[in-house]
Amino acid sequence: MVRVPTYANYNRLLMQTMNIKNKTDILSYQATTGIKYANYGGYGMSASNIVNMEASLSVTQNFYDNNNLLTTIVKSMSTVMDNIESQAYSFKSQLNNSLSGFAGLEKDKPVSETVIAALNELQMSAYAGMSFISDALNTSVGGKYIFGAGSTSAPTQFKFGNLEDFQKY
Repeated sequence: MVRVPTYANYNRLLMQTMNIKNKTDILSYQATTGIKYANYGGYGMSASNIVNMEASLSVTQNFYDNNNLLTTIVKSMSTVMDNIESQAYSFKSQLNNSLSGFAGLEKDKPVSETVIAALNELQMSAYAGMSFISDALNTSVGGKYIFGAGSTSAPTQFKFGNLEDFQKY
């Protein structure tokens, strides 16, 4: 039996070929990407569930990122406060040690060189401690100062460049 080529026959064969090509393209896309459809239109009514889950995932991811940033900020604050506390205790200890050396001082009597040296050392320690505390309070995380109420400008300025400027003030 011989087929008679007609226009209708060619159209039917062409449509079958195009359908096979479309199905091959879809399956190739799915195999390559691991995604069933290229857009939400292929999912029909269940696309709203997917969109809702993606929105929930986005919100959850934002919470997670914010919590990580806040954890970093809190750890930084804790470290800074520990360092400031250590600096204050160190200065307090040095001050107590120096005060015991000043106990024998009397008005209108000459001051010994050891007392002057201890006093200078105490002043230098106070200057260094205040400079350290100012720098510690100017710690920033993520471009914002953690002790500056989230501002982008430093919360403290220690305007003394050396001990002499501090003493003059």
